[in-house]
Amino acid sequence: MSSIPFDRRSLLKYDATHRVLICRECKYAIQKSALESHLLRHKIYRGERRRLLAAIAHLDILDPDDVQNPPAGSRPLDGLPIISGFKCIAADGCGSVCASSKRMRRHWSETHGVSDPSPDGAFFRVTSLQTLFKGTKLRYFEVAPPSDRDVAHEDEDADDNEHVDDPDPVATPPPQPPSPGTLVPGAQLDLETLRYLHHFTIATSLTLPRPPSNTHDQRRYWQTDAVTQAMQHTWLACGLLAISASHMYAIAPSSESSEDTTLALAAKQHHLNRSAHLWQEFSTGWAALRRALSSFQADNVTHGPKLAAQMACIQQLFHWTLPLVPEPDESAALAKCGSQAPFQLRSFNQAIQGCANPDFALRSLGLVRIGTDDVDSQRILRVDDQVRGEDDDPGGGGRSTGQHSNNTTPSIRAPDPNPNTAPRELTNRLRALPFRMSNATAKPDSALDFFAALAAIDALVECCSLSYDDHQFSSSSSSNSNPVSDKGEATWSGMASWPTKVSEHFAQMVWRRNPAALVVFAHWSLLVERAAGEGRYWFLKGLAAKVRDKVAEELPEGDKAHGLIEDLL
Repeated sequence: MSSIPFDRRSLLKYDATHRVLICRECKYAIQKSALESHLLRHKIYRGERRRLLAAIAHLDILDPDDVQNPPAGSRPLDGLPIISGFKCIAADGCGSVCASSKRMRRHWSETHGVSDPSPDGAFFRVTSLQTLFKGTKLRYFEVAPPSDRDVAHEDEDADDNEHVDDPDPVATPPPQPPSPGTLVPGAQLDLETLRYLHHFTIATSLTLPRPPSNTHDQRRYWQTDAVTQAMQHTWLACGLLAISASHMYAIAPSSESSEDTTLALAAKQHHLNRSAHLWQEFSTGWAALRRALSSFQADNVTHGPKLAAQMACIQQLFHWTLPLVPEPDESAALAKCGSQAPFQLRSFNQAIQGCANPDFALRSLGLVRIGTDDVDSQRILRVDDQVRGEDDDPGGGGRSTGQHSNNTTPSIRAPDPNPNTAPRELTNRLRALPFRMSNATAKPDSALDFFAALAAIDALVECCSLSYDDHQFSSSSSSNSNPVSDKGEATWSGMASWPTKVSEHFAQMVWRRNPAALVVFAHWSLLVERAAGEGRYWFLKGLAAKVRDKVAEELPEGDKAHGLIEDLL
């Protein structure tokens, strides 16, 4: 595959063999008819966009229907994610491939008349898949298997348009749990390892969000409990050390502020390389355990896997903070220090929740089955009874008009009394959001959409107040708690609690790209930005801007709601 010298360090790559143009950031081929709008989504504006389109015009780019997939078992195509999927091995030589066992079982039922194929390998086998296009043009093809750490996984119920970094346990025998070993595989407990461990206990552990309040001794969870658990398994210890190395990379002096630029850059690069190496060791053990976890009930999962799931969420967030196109000497390290899952609003929300909540971390990754009494845990955002309108029809027989009086200004419920120190300008801005949205977005499709968005803004105002209320933590602090660890807890709590306060209906509005819901979601980034700006939550740096950019990308081109997003910049 050859590249053409576009700006932005080859954001676009031309594959002359298959005659497609691949976006390196989005990790899929762009249809010829969508090139201009795709460049606009990446904020490549008129002058540069025209120059790029002029260069692209000289390329031979095929329509998706005319592109021939590579032969089965070919070498993976550069720039495309590799997922773990399934290949039909029916006696008639079918050879169909699917991204999940659920779809493969459906294939056997519809094509071969077998309603419930067993996962013993007689009907299909695990293989590696890629696809050039997304959406309606998605077509998977089989590629040669890479190393396990390079393979992503497709969630059984995920939409084909969104990558989910989940495993599929079917047709794979459960491995033996990793056994305890030395702290770093094949190496002595050297001074550098001790340095990262020491840094985690005295510094990194104080920057990570607390687990839920029902966790025993939650203030010391990361500083003592997590370290003790991690020492039980080599791979788990490597995950802890990788996060420590990532933290040291994040806080290392930049070249602009360092007196000795060369040494500073070398030290920073070393931390990134160590993070990548340690995370690879973690990923090997974690991949083995994930397959076994998928058959467990949540209540039966021990603390070790829960801790690992939290680590995966934290490292995923850190990976998203890194430069999209790194310097040449950083590219290998960046590719290995975290998951290759692309930044999506849903996956970002899952990672935020999973950082502090071990149970949510496992469930959001799809690694445990959920009992019938625990249906709330299956949802990305909690169902809340706060969204109810007089036009609602629980039976589904009525039809909501979705209209409200133009003379009535939507009201925002005042937050519960607390030592609110949030800037008045910020809270007033959020309270005025319904009025501003009414001038920039279309009429709601239903009354339920209207009330769901209104309640989400209401919750955002409340969470904004909570994020400035440090008193809620300091007043309940025990006498022996570390004051450093308390700093910023309110910031995280206010930011991370908003997704748990909005309704499931609102969440679905976001996922289906409703402009009003996307605008509210973008305003949540103000709380994300505040958490990152505090300096404590280093793994959130720059992610607020990514949220806003992603929302702008999800909004229809030319929609007036873009103006509300630009106001946040």
